[in-house]
Amino acid sequence: MSTVVSGESRHAMLLGLLISGCSSLNQPPAENKAQADADVSRSDAGRVTNVDFEALGDAAMIDWGTTIATPPLPEAISGGDARLVGTWVEPECDPKAAQDNPPFGCVQLTIVDDSAGSFTGTLEIIRSQDSVDFPAPLAGGYPSPDPEVGYPQGVEPAAYWDLLYNLAAGFPYRALDGHFENDQLTFTWSPYDLWHEWCRLQVSYSWIIDDHAFSFCVPQDTDQWAELDEGRIVLCTSAEIQPLCSLPSGEVEPCVCLSGPAERCTPAMCSCDSTGCDADVHSLQFRMTLTLDGDILTGGWIGPGAGDDSWFGQLERQQP
Repeated sequence: MSTVVSGESRHAMLLGLLISGCSSLNQPPAENKAQADADVSRSDAGRVTNVDFEALGDAAMIDWGTTIATPPLPEAISGGDARLVGTWVEPECDPKAAQDNPPFGCVQLTIVDDSAGSFTGTLEIIRSQDSVDFPAPLAGGYPSPDPEVGYPQGVEPAAYWDLLYNLAAGFPYRALDGHFENDQLTFTWSPYDLWHEWCRLQVSYSWIIDDHAFSFCVPQDTDQWAELDEGRIVLCTSAEIQPLCSLPSGEVEPCVCLSGPAERCTPAMCSCDSTGCDADVHSLQFRMTLTLDGDILTGGWIGPGAGDDSWFGQLERQQP
């Protein structure tokens, strides 16, 4: 997984993550931003979102009056046994050394079992505090989330996007939907998992957009946002459900992506339904496949993009 994301690459990723994926979010370069601000105008086409509801299935008799709950991915590793238990590290990987390959840090997998015989795992990227090119671990670790302010505390909202694609060093991403069979371990993990605990603390609010129901973790009435922490607004809202602006070309784009605040030109990190919220781990997933041979796990993960989204190597069980 690449941790150096160009503006063009970010733009392409954003397209895939925003709620519809139907629009072309061509954010103007900085030097053209002033001109773009002068040229855009609020769309008078009667549309308030880029979501193409007809393409999504209006004709298929879908009830758009209620939001549909997304089933959570299981945390327990199906078929797991004691041979997996332990902390698995990349042999001879130095977190202080310059890393030439993604994820630009040392991969560490921890698998534990509980008294009920359930096996769960977490994946971490170990990176030095001296890191310059990539986000270093937060000083003091990752605090318990405060639902009233953005997460992680101490990180500017404009940097949340970086934490989505430049993995948060030292954070334990959950191994989800895991299976162990014939000495092969597979599981899914998601960079969105950084916001799992924070999103679960949020209250779900019903939104109605073009007579279609959605749920987000801030009220739809933007007048109420004046009292909210900016980080909370960024994590809870998606640019694609914001008002549209018309460009001279005739295209329409979310106004927030053209004139700011720039940190709001992102997808929502939380996914909500009428019952509550959780991190939107379904939107970006990496599938890990590892083969066990004694104290060695060999394999890697494949991401949704090209080769720079992948990691392959060996993990060795750390001796107590």
